[in-house]
Amino acid sequence: MRIAIVGGNGFIGSEFVSYASQRGHQTIILGSALDAFSDCGQRKIKELLSGSDAMVLLAARRPSPSFFLEDYDYNIRLAGAYFEYARDCGITNIVITSSRSVYSSNDIPWREKMWDCPLSLYGASKQAIDGLALHFNNTYRMCIKSLRLAQVIGRGERKGFLLNTLIDNALVGKKQTIYGSGVGRRQYIYVKDVCNVILHCIVAQAENAGVFNIGLNYNVSIVELAAIINEVFENSAGVELVPDMPEDTRQYLMNVTKAERKLCWKPEYDLRKAFVDIKENC
Repeated sequence: MRIAIVGGNGFIGSEFVSYASQRGHQTIILGSALDAFSDCGQRKIKELLSGSDAMVLLAARRPSPSFFLEDYDYNIRLAGAYFEYARDCGITNIVITSSRSVYSSNDIPWREKMWDCPLSLYGASKQAIDGLALHFNNTYRMCIKSLRLAQVIGRGERKGFLLNTLIDNALVGKKQTIYGSGVGRRQYIYVKDVCNVILHCIVAQAENAGVFNIGLNYNVSIVELAAIINEVFENSAGVELVPDMPEDTRQYLMNVTKAERKLCWKPEYDLRKAFVDIKENC
């Protein structure tokens, strides 16, 4: 199968290119250098898409403190443009990555049919793109699968965020410092499972359109996460709580039974197995 990957040079994209290629699929990478909105860029994109059996849309401006309305607008315009280009090239089998940041309610676990106020402007852009995908599915008989990912575990993710900081500390035997009491709970998914579900949606579930929550079926507190990482990486330095520092005590948990039921898919890696795999490949 020939798979066009928009954003194939990023964290998930580079992992997926390797994963799909190892399983005998041809991958075509459409990188950020292509101007999706110019006439020249449009022609080049359609040339690259031509002859592909499926498209994976991973490209987007990532969440950050400087994510503003222009970034929100860019993400929606980019997704819409690629939906149109895929349609014009006869590609209906499409997977896009969405985010758990479309949810914010305290009524957990979150289900796909919930209409919520997103956690951020980035989440609002993902929510809008999910709606745009539904429009293309209903209007043009496309089959876009939107995967709302829990927080992704992997060494290729950006530095400076808590998860990779905990791993980096454990690798060098450094004490884990947790702000507050560490009671905030998060839901995770290993990057190899993300690659697996993307390919599964393309190959085994080509006709199963819709929005699907993708993650482990449980969440863990920050303190529990640090303890698991320390155990796997044999870090005896322990965990230190800093109670006078502000912390995010919210709980994040999506209901993932729709993916199990309709996609016939569930993660292979639990948290411990994921960290063992990361350790073995460091």
